[in-house]
Amino acid sequence: MRFFLFILLLNFWLPMGAEAAEIEFKREWALYDIKGRTHADLRRQLNEVGPLNPETRKRFDARTDWNLNWDYRYSQRNGEYRLSGHTVKVTATIHFPKWVDIQQGSPLARRLWIVYLNNLKRHEEGHVELAKRAGQTLNTRLGQLGTFNSKIEIEEAIKKKAKEVVAIHKALHQDYDRRTNHGKSQGARFP
Repeated sequence: MRFFLFILLLNFWLPMGAEAAEIEFKREWALYDIKGRTHADLRRQLNEVGPLNPETRKRFDARTDWNLNWDYRYSQRNGEYRLSGHTVKVTATIHFPKWVDIQQGSPLARRLWIVYLNNLKRHEEGHVELAKRAGQTLNTRLGQLGTFNSKIEIEEAIKKKAKEVVAIHKALHQDYDRRTNHGKSQGARFP
């Protein structure tokens, strides 16, 4: 009898057909080449070929682009549509400089470069963490969706949640750059 009550309660608390949600994360490095012998040469190269922010049309030494995608399944029971499972996919692409002729550089420029790269990487990793958080937030919000009267309604609800999450996390990335002065307060300044 207790076992039967347990199964009954379990069916009451868990939505029929619900699966554990998954988050898939992918980090990609997009290296761009720079050349030079001195820190002034490197600075000039960074300014000329660093990744371009498509919104501000400004170049930066590094940039992290992130993207959210999702797959979902839903079930229909008694005229109600409910999410039965979903997967959130987060991709973070870090555009990062590579000094291709570092062995030709002055010893001072090489030392400055190594310190700078470590700090720049730390700053970009902050963007990666924010991208992961966006995926976790979307995963949670999709898991909280209730029931809907039609297939169109549930699909629209999913799109709306995703749009909200992207807008919030885009603002968080902008705030992170503002607070860190695009990494400069974290030591990501060259020279």
